[in-house]
Amino acid sequence: MEKEKKRDETIDTARGIAILSMIFANISGYILVEPHSWNHRLFGTFAAPMFVLLVGMMVGLSLHSKNHPQIYFVKRGLLIILASGIILDILIWRYLPFISMEVLYLIGIAIPLTAFFHKLGRLQQYLAIAIVFGITPFLQSIFSYREMTTDLSLFTDSGTFQVFSEEFREFIWPTFLKQIFIDGWFPVFPWVGFAFIGYLFAVYRWQVKLLADFSKPPIVYASLSILIFGAGAWYANPGPLYVREGFSEMFYPVTIGYALTALGIIMLVLAVIDRNPQLKIYRPLQIMGRYSLTIYFLHWAIAEYIILSFTEEAQPWEHFAWYIAVVVICLGVAYGVRYLKQVWKPTPLKG
Repeated sequence: MEKEKKRDETIDTARGIAILSMIFANISGYILVEPHSWNHRLFGTFAAPMFVLLVGMMVGLSLHSKNHPQIYFVKRGLLIILASGIILDILIWRYLPFISMEVLYLIGIAIPLTAFFHKLGRLQQYLAIAIVFGITPFLQSIFSYREMTTDLSLFTDSGTFQVFSEEFREFIWPTFLKQIFIDGWFPVFPWVGFAFIGYLFAVYRWQVKLLADFSKPPIVYASLSILIFGAGAWYANPGPLYVREGFSEMFYPVTIGYALTALGIIMLVLAVIDRNPQLKIYRPLQIMGRYSLTIYFLHWAIAEYIILSFTEEAQPWEHFAWYIAVVVICLGVAYGVRYLKQVWKPTPLKG
């Protein structure tokens, strides 16, 4: 077998932790009887910003270690968007593709945008982040952030292909653009800002070395300060905290306080892992983190085609049992994919 390349184990572990949180939240949205408790809602609330921030870090690492051209990141982003549209929207959810603005669409957009962000000067980068987060509440207010998104089925109730329906003609441009930028599941404003922050984390971790170890006391104190300030701001202005179709993460919509709270939590998670990233307990998380995209598609397929066949309104203990089962399946698949990649060397994406 080919020996695995040296990886940053902290990043893989953090991604694995985000996966555990994500699976918990998404299965809740499918079957857990409402209302969800506050503790339950909190557990799944910080997976998405961690994923997006880590995507920005990986773009930053690729730019500084491999010097990929801009077109490489455009291709990667388009491939993720295409895969999401075909696998998730069409095959799993049976939606009209490229409309839902779920998290993979955001990631597909964020990857090339972060590569462009790389070309800005450092002061311009900080200004760009401030603008993205700063104008978000105004955009949400001006354009009226909606409680629910618009997701269109492939076919109407009468069996007509949705693109030929009156609903589609009324929906397509104003609502489509609004969902991309303002009030979809993961709109560009402010979510792309987490990817930009992740890029800066990459620069300071692997190039400048300032964040080479998040567990250093000054960084931990800074993380705690961000968390405390953010939590206070979030408590003072939590926003409506909408529940969308059973999905109860507490970022519909994102507020400035939430964004700062998420950033502080992510930095503290990285600090805890950085104290000893080689702990054996982290090994399963690292394996899941390496194959997060495969697990992302897989857990949705399990929820849609298996879990819903057995239950629609689960009590907390039933939900937890399904959660453990899905995690075990995903972990097994991750180990299987790892074995196959060691045996069959994948072909890299050309720039």
